[in-house]
Amino acid sequence: MLTSAPALAQITFSQKHVTITDLRKVLEKQAGYTIFNTNSISSQLKPVNIHLINGSVEQLLDEFFRYQSCTYTIIDKIVTVIPRGRQSVIGKRVVNIKGKILNEQSEPIPGATITIKGSNQQTSTNENGEFKLNGVDEIELNIIVTSVNYEPEEVNWQGESELNVRLKQHVSELNKVQVVSTGYQKISKDKTPGSFVKIDNELLNRRVSTSVIDRLEGITSGLIFNKNNNTTTNQTNIAIRGRSTIYANANPLIVVDNFPYTGDINNINPNDVESITVLKDADAASIWGAYSGNGVIVITTKK
Repeated sequence: MLTSAPALAQITFSQKHVTITDLRKVLEKQAGYTIFNTNSISSQLKPVNIHLINGSVEQLLDEFFRYQSCTYTIIDKIVTVIPRGRQSVIGKRVVNIKGKILNEQSEPIPGATITIKGSNQQTSTNENGEFKLNGVDEIELNIIVTSVNYEPEEVNWQGESELNVRLKQHVSELNKVQVVSTGYQKISKDKTPGSFVKIDNELLNRRVSTSVIDRLEGITSGLIFNKNNNTTTNQTNIAIRGRSTIYANANPLIVVDNFPYTGDINNINPNDVESITVLKDADAASIWGAYSGNGVIVITTKK
């Protein structure tokens, strides 16, 4: 008798002389699990009789491996068949460990990874936060529990019948994102290929002056101030990375609150300025055209 599985992987299976192949077909069809084993291990597995109604994947596997010389581990819906440990000459004893992984609000954590420290034995929790490890060496048994968005936890198993572990949520602080204004749009620094420098209000107010240009001196890389300006040579008071035009306007384009500004920049009150962005390369021309051939100074005022 073989029936389809409900949404929570409740398995109903009844058959005599069940082999590992029969078990693999049932798990794949009713629960979406896959069994991985080698040919040498398959030859050691004996057919068994199974009668299970509305049971879990672990219950079905326990029924099959109860009297086998091998056991199993489960990681992300992959069942791996491994040799069952035996009592060794030095007195080691193997045990089966089961438990539950919870968060600080006593809610189950599905998909958490449980690893035996110092070995490759591990498993993961189901949707109810439950796990089971078979054939574990009892001597110096430390268990490491990890999960996404939670702090790793290492616990020492002291023979509890059911191990309950609570994980603390991992709180990470996001890095500060610098948002710059190109005068056309506001984008984060990592999303623009152009070269620019941003001066915020705090940096702008470090220098006392009634002129916006004077406050930019000494704090803006790539901005050149021509102290000995000669109007007959068609030079400008300021230049961004030098002059890029011959007969056109030598001044950089001034943009105030997303609009080109043709007046005297000295008439802008520095106390009204929130931030200034200096666009220094050809990427500015793709936004403002030929007028930005000598760079762009974008001024954003306080709202």
